[in-house]
Amino acid sequence: MMVIQVALFTLQIFLALAVVFLVHEGGHLLAARLFRIHVAEVSFGFGRKIWTKTDRRGTRWSARIFPFSGFVQLTDPRHGGMDEFARAPLWRRVCIVAAGPLTNIGFAFALLTVFYYLFGLPSSPPVITGVLAESAADRAGIRPGDRIEAIDGKPVIRFEDLSPFVDREQNVPVALTLRRDGIARDLSVLPDWVPDEEKKGSFRNRLGILGINRPLGLFTIRGVEGHPVKTEAAARMRLLPLRGQDATVTAQILGDPPRDYRFHLADYMNNGMNDPFTMDYWRVYITDNTSYIYINRTFARAALDAFETGGRLIKGTFKAIVYPFADKSEKMRLDVPVGKDQTFFLARLHSFIYCTAFLSVFIGFINVFIFPGLDGYMLLRYATEAWAGRERAPLYYKRVWLGTLIVIAGIIGVLNMGSGISG
Repeated sequence: MMVIQVALFTLQIFLALAVVFLVHEGGHLLAARLFRIHVAEVSFGFGRKIWTKTDRRGTRWSARIFPFSGFVQLTDPRHGGMDEFARAPLWRRVCIVAAGPLTNIGFAFALLTVFYYLFGLPSSPPVITGVLAESAADRAGIRPGDRIEAIDGKPVIRFEDLSPFVDREQNVPVALTLRRDGIARDLSVLPDWVPDEEKKGSFRNRLGILGINRPLGLFTIRGVEGHPVKTEAAARMRLLPLRGQDATVTAQILGDPPRDYRFHLADYMNNGMNDPFTMDYWRVYITDNTSYIYINRTFARAALDAFETGGRLIKGTFKAIVYPFADKSEKMRLDVPVGKDQTFFLARLHSFIYCTAFLSVFIGFINVFIFPGLDGYMLLRYATEAWAGRERAPLYYKRVWLGTLIVIAGIIGVLNMGSGISG
């Protein structure tokens, strides 16, 4: 079973990368054609050529054996003298080079928009899957498995709807309507006023509830029922006897430091922890239902949701690049678990779309790095040319590149020193 899961995930990554590189090079190509710049060659993939053709414009098209890269060549070494790209105004060359990364970003937004419009916005059901120990929710008697039906008298369709109601002034209670064992319960909960870990020096409200409808990796588990665990094997040994029961688990979730949570450990879905030949051997389910719900969206609302998701992807990618040594308790997910009430097709499609969007944003960011062979290096060179007022010798650009690289590395180093690398 694990072999099939790994094979599907690997195939998904490869297909997504092929699409992302195709889009990236397509951005360069379309920009060059828009400015009537001759394109010498368009190649998809790397390695040995398996197909080649020259069109009526004199552009050589080729496909290579490994479809996970590519290039658009605007200069033709077979012809002497200045080519059209080198003679083009500086601003046009900047546009053509920048078109690749920008197309990657735009493609991610477009892909998410179309998916949300056709299939709905993937959302977590309004079911509490975890309660932070000693939090406002814990003191109010809220338990894992409680379903939130309303907050302040307004119906709740998805767990994400709770945030605007919790983000309020200090000492303002939240009225919750919960359903447990078929019985509705009304509660008034006063959120805790706690320091905001993302905005130093500020505070925020916290109810202390989780709506995570996916399994947790065993590497996030730090203790079970007060017993510290240091390895995944130790966590597995402590968790297995507690299947189908409520348990207090110390876990490092959502980038927070390790904290105690009340979970209801799923029963049959955690049977995989006994089988080293499944992916479930390395994770624990804290809910019996890992299905997403898909909320219908108009096209305009789908576009807004796509911008929100894309913004999170950009922010996450930026933080991963700028803070490479920071402790990350929960990695960026490129897969979506298949819930028992969810069709395999929709889960796989959702997973592929999200994976492709993330990789598109990631490849777009990587290509603006100022390393030779990447778009960022050429953009730095053009910026230097604009500042100098003329083209300079290659050694001059190399010195500027090294100096800029040292400055950026220094800034990243200072930021990481102040970010608490040890977590």
